[in-house]
Amino acid sequence: MSASMSFYSAYGLTILSELPFPELRAASGTPDITIRRGAVPFTGAAANRTEQFIYGTQTGGFRIREGREIVVDPLPEANEAIVRVVLLGRVMACLLWQRGWFPMHSSGVVINGHAALFVGESGAGKSTLAAALHARGHALVTDDVGPVRVRGGVCEVLPSFARLRLSRESIAEVDTPAFGERNFHVDKYNIELSQGHFGGPVPLRRIYFLDSADELRSEPVPPVAAVASLSAHSFIRRQRYDAESMRIQLRECAALAQAVPVRHLSRPKEFGLLAEVVRAVEEDMSGDS
Repeated sequence: MSASMSFYSAYGLTILSELPFPELRAASGTPDITIRRGAVPFTGAAANRTEQFIYGTQTGGFRIREGREIVVDPLPEANEAIVRVVLLGRVMACLLWQRGWFPMHSSGVVINGHAALFVGESGAGKSTLAAALHARGHALVTDDVGPVRVRGGVCEVLPSFARLRLSRESIAEVDTPAFGERNFHVDKYNIELSQGHFGGPVPLRRIYFLDSADELRSEPVPPVAAVASLSAHSFIRRQRYDAESMRIQLRECAALAQAVPVRHLSRPKEFGLLAEVVRAVEEDMSGDS
C-alpha cells in the first residue's frame, strides 16, 4: 500500500486517502473524509453514531470517527483488494451513517430520473437485476451500499460509483458493451461500467424486496413489515450498536417506509425470465404512485 496521499470521489464525497483505490474516479479539492493507516487497538465497545471499530480476520482493524476519518490497520498478510472491498462497503456504510445517511444493503438504478433500490438476502439477485436494467440503458446508482435519507417527507439516495459485482452466470446472461474491465475477486467479478450516475442525490421512488417464487408477483409490503425488513437489510445491525443508535435506526426505518412505497417482488430465478422481471420494474417505475 502506498504511503502517498491521493484524491478520489465516491458517495458524493471527496476522499483523501493513503490507500490507493483504482476502482474510484480521481478528484481534487477540499477533502470531506480522510483515509489513513494507523494503529487500531482492539476494543469490544458498542458502536455509536460518533465512533465505531471494525475488525476482520482477513483484513485487520478499522476505526471510523465522526463521519470524517477512517484509520486502517491492515494485517501484514492482508490482501489489498479485500481490504478495499471492506472499506468501500461495510466501513463506508458506517461512515455515511455518521454523516446522516441510512445505509441499505442494496443495489439500484435510475429510471426516468428516479431511483429504484433492490434489497434481499445474499443470492437474491440484487446485482443481477441492476445489471439487467443497466443493460437496458438505466444508469447504476449503487451496488452494495445504498445510502438514503428522508428530508421534508421526500427520500433520496446517494450514488456510489460505477461498479458491479457479478457471478460468471450473471455476466453471461446480461453482458453488454457498457461493461468495461472485469477482474475476478474472491467469488465474483468486479466490473467497471462505462455508464453510471455520478451527480448528486437522486429521488428514491421504490424499494423492492426480492425473493424467488414460481411466478412473477409484485405486491405492497404493509408498513410494520416494511420497517422490520428495512431494519434487517441495513448495515446498522443490533448486535454491533448501542441502544440509542438502534432507536435512531428504527426511527429512520419508519420514516423511510412512510416516504417510499415498499414492494415485495417475487420472481422465478431462471435467467431466461429475467427480461420479464425487468419489464415489470420499468412499468411499475413509470406508474403514478
